[in-house]
Amino acid sequence: MKVQDIFCLVVRLSGYFIILFAVSTILGMVIGPAEFGFKPFLYMAVTGAFGAAIILLAPVIGAFAYPDDPAA
Repeated sequence: MKVQDIFCLVVRLSGYFIILFAVSTILGMVIGPAEFGFKPFLYMAVTGAFGAAIILLAPVIGAFAYPDDPAA
C-alpha cells in the first residue's frame, strides 16, 4: 500500500465523520432537543454535502498531497 493510498483512506474517514456529525445534528433537530429551523437544517445539509464531496474527492486530494510517491 502506498503512502498516497493511506492518506486517501484517512481523508475519506474524515469525510465520514463530517457526514455522521451532520446526520446526528439533523436527527437531534427532528426528534431531539435541538431547535428545528430552516437555516440550521440547511447548514447541516450543506455540511453533509461537504463531507460527501471530501469522500468523492479523496483521490484528487491524495494526488495533490503526494504527487510523486516513492513507494509506487
